[in-house]
Amino acid sequence: MGAEKLVQQDFLKSSFAKFLFPENIRLDVHVSNKAEVFSLIAATFEREHQLNSAQICQGLMAREKLESTALGCGVALPHAQIAGLSAPMMGFVRVRSPIDFDAPDGQPVSAMLVLLVPAKGSQEYLQILAEIADALCDERFRDDLHAASDQYAAWELFVRWRPAYAH
Repeated sequence: MGAEKLVQQDFLKSSFAKFLFPENIRLDVHVSNKAEVFSLIAATFEREHQLNSAQICQGLMAREKLESTALGCGVALPHAQIAGLSAPMMGFVRVRSPIDFDAPDGQPVSAMLVLLVPAKGSQEYLQILAEIADALCDERFRDDLHAASDQYAAWELFVRWRPAYAH
């Protein structure tokens, strides 16, 4: 089912899914470290949404230096506040070979949901982070993301996610 049809049918179950677009999803990419992941997703945001890739990379790296955004279980939630951004925006990256992310469980990371939010921040930012963390900590959801065949299949998983995720 296409992205437009899902939106038209109002299948958006998760509040954060409205900030993720299929064109912001990159699957099975070849990168070897955090900096390369951040450059890749920043270039995607620049190409698809005319955002400043250097500013995005700098924001993500600055946040990562404070403390790792890895959640464990092979997933991370890199996020940054971006000046000039009017609404939250997300991207998802699944790497071909897991990379070191200083995760609390010591495991390398293969899936990252990147969240960019306006610099002024809001309570919504914290709510979005919490909901995304819930989704990424759901083992069945992670398994389904790992198995997603293309960006639309991955996007649909995010769109349909809700607490107590079920197929």
